[in-house]
Amino acid sequence: MLINKLNSLDDSARSGAEKELLKIGGDAGAALAKAAGTKASPQQAVSAIRTLGSTGDKKAVGMLIGLLSGDSRDRQVMKNARLALNKITGQKIPFNEYDTQSKREKAAAKWREWFTSVQDTYPTQYGLEELEEYKKASSTE
Repeated sequence: MLINKLNSLDDSARSGAEKELLKIGGDAGAALAKAAGTKASPQQAVSAIRTLGSTGDKKAVGMLIGLLSGDSRDRQVMKNARLALNKITGQKIPFNEYDTQSKREKAAAKWREWFTSVQDTYPTQYGLEELEEYKKASSTE
């Protein structure tokens, strides 16, 4: 099943699944958002985030903003969430994944503030439940 392959440790299997989901369309973005936000490893989350960014899926914006609030172990997740947000939204709100957690939280708050002001122009968001699962799993590791 393609969804299971998204969580594979094998890069080629994961990449192939992402490409197949993009061809299928429809709920593929939701599957990628789930892969980015579940108990996936940071590498698996990064792969899904990159695919969401490359597709320009505006339904993922809220979830991606939430990923900016990760801890220091997830710098690659935060970096790729920032890059995907830049690409999807066209916004360049400063965020540095190597800043202190306090500075990152302030920068993430600016993203949330921006999104709150434009949220009505974006489609219904998905991935928020999965994001909470990801954060819980990351904080217990």
